Amino acid sequence: MVAVSSRIFVAGLVVLISTLPAGHGAYDPLQCYKHTKMKHTAVKEGCRPHVIYVAGCYGMCETVEVPKLGVPYKESNHFLCTYASYEYRSIELPDCDAGVDSTYEYINAVTCACSMPSTEDTAYYFRMDNRAKGR
Repeated sequence: MVAVSSRIFVAGLVVLISTLPAGHGAYDPLQCYKHTKMKHTAVKEGCRPHVIYVAGCYGMCETVEVPKLGVPYKESNHFLCTYASYEYRSIELPDCDAGVDSTYEYINAVTCACSMPSTEDTAYYFRMDNRAKGR
């Protein structure tokens, strides 16, 4: 039964890869890519929302969980597709109230890679507009 499931999965994977559009290039489902046209809505107090395009990371990375008989019962290694390097960029928002600083700062990906998240520099609640408010 297990062998049959494995064959079906591999066959499905082959079909997925073979149906990619011509000229797409080599595709690895377990790889991290840099996407140069990610749509983002810049939101800042005193300004109307403005759509910008940023470079960001997307993809899938290998992840491993090894069961254990004792506490903690498993060993996990979950890699994320994230920035290997990035730069800060800023733009002037076009539609802001008088007296409001229209500068909007954001992170732009330079390179991306699969890596283990670190509590030192990863926060799932992080937003660029909160950084200026000291959060």
